[in-house]
Amino acid sequence: MRDVADSVIRIPRSGLPRLLIEQHGGQSSAQAVASPDAHLRSRRVATRSRILGTAWGLAIALACGGPGDPYLYGVDLRSALDAPSYTAAPTYRDQARALLEAAAAFWKVQPQDFAGLTVTVYGATIPCGGGTGRCTGWFQSGACTIDLDAEQTACLGQTQLPHELLHYLLYRWTGSSDPLHTDPRWTQQLPTLEAALATCP
Repeated sequence: MRDVADSVIRIPRSGLPRLLIEQHGGQSSAQAVASPDAHLRSRRVATRSRILGTAWGLAIALACGGPGDPYLYGVDLRSALDAPSYTAAPTYRDQARALLEAAAAFWKVQPQDFAGLTVTVYGATIPCGGGTGRCTGWFQSGACTIDLDAEQTACLGQTQLPHELLHYLLYRWTGSSDPLHTDPRWTQQLPTLEAALATCP
């Protein structure tokens, strides 16, 4: 699949949400309605940024995989043959759903924002970075996949899934998954979420 960064998706003006085109740049509502071109020319930079963010998020959503598991908000959760035994427990999908809900609430998004991701749990370290290294978690933006090494874990919350979900959200928000971890959320906020999820049910 082509990386979404290689594609350009154009959204017609008529397709933009009303909320994104209602700022009038200092004009009254009546002036803006009477002169839509002047209104559009005078939009604030913040409005443009919101439109671009919405378009980018839509592009990423379109680039991700199929519908996934409706119970998991569209995430396709898979277990490799060597995955830990807890992935076969009757409550495993419930735990995964609760993790997605907790991560979404923490980052102030909806669980459906993870739709299209394919998450695969393995029982050993996984190749990452194009096969040049070994990782315990790896988000691949072009394929919208997350691979997890769960060998030393007792539940899904102890894997790198919360970490990799932040990579995905940053990619969705900014167009970069921040592989060098320069965003302050890695150190200032993510540890709180990881600690909350690391306690197995």
